[in-house]
Amino acid sequence: MKKFLIPLLCTAILLLCGGCDLSDKVRIGTAAEGGNYYIFGSELNAIDSLESYNINIKRTAGSAANMRLLSENYLQMAVVQTDIIDDAWNGRNGFKEEYHDFGAVAGLFTESCQIAVRSDSDIKSVSDLKGKTVSIGEEESGTAHNARQILTSYGIAEDMIKTVNLDYKDAASQLENGTIDAFFCTIGAPNPTVKSLCDKGIARLVSLDSDRINDLVSSYGYYSACTIPAGTYNGQTEDVKTIGVTAVLLAGNSCPKDTVKAITKAIFDNSQTIQNALPVNILTDRKSAVNGINIPFHPGAAEYYGENGINVETE
Repeated sequence: MKKFLIPLLCTAILLLCGGCDLSDKVRIGTAAEGGNYYIFGSELNAIDSLESYNINIKRTAGSAANMRLLSENYLQMAVVQTDIIDDAWNGRNGFKEEYHDFGAVAGLFTESCQIAVRSDSDIKSVSDLKGKTVSIGEEESGTAHNARQILTSYGIAEDMIKTVNLDYKDAASQLENGTIDAFFCTIGAPNPTVKSLCDKGIARLVSLDSDRINDLVSSYGYYSACTIPAGTYNGQTEDVKTIGVTAVLLAGNSCPKDTVKAITKAIFDNSQTIQNALPVNILTDRKSAVNGINIPFHPGAAEYYGENGINVETE
């Protein structure tokens, strides 16, 4: 009997130890490697003052996946777009129930909804995507969520185009070789992947019509009108008009207060280092980082802001 009990006991001990090890980690959900979420997470992970917190950066499909994994307690923190946060909080668009067991840490940067097409194509407007092959982003990404809402605003159902779900790098590669005609990406501008295509003269961006922008902004409180200035990308001679969202760092309510406070402090103490690694402008001012966030803040972040003269809601 003992020869059977001993292996079982050893297995149980290993499982318990493994569980303890996992619970000690601060797993932060980002997105595809090379994207702004991933770069931000990697820079956060490299900050010396956070070494003892055992931060573990997780590559995911993006915002919607991060929100789901945060709700399942697989992630302790995650970067999520404001539109996905709003949907999760209110139990809409793929979230069957309201989810409130998290708080905001800081707004990070603005992300614009960009639509890249081949420079030699006849696509001048979103309306011209009918009948084309289009990557709307990875499933469970914020990009896919935005792409569907933009297409719907133009009266384009998904059966009116051939949609594929690619990450930015694969989408860029397939646009370059002509496999797809366009791809959506919600990301800060300039984005290195889009920039590389524009530098080669392969791609250009398509603007949204002003009436569609107004419709989207008025229909969804999380969108804002957004301009990608002329010259942001090589060959871009005019402003590109689109919509944008804010990327926000979230923390689950079970994440320890002192951990979240330390991470919040580290973000602002090391904002210039983080900025140097990112191609987009981050919100380095504390007041800017809390503006426009319509959910409660995590108590750890709130304590940090309070010590710096900024009061935020925690309920």
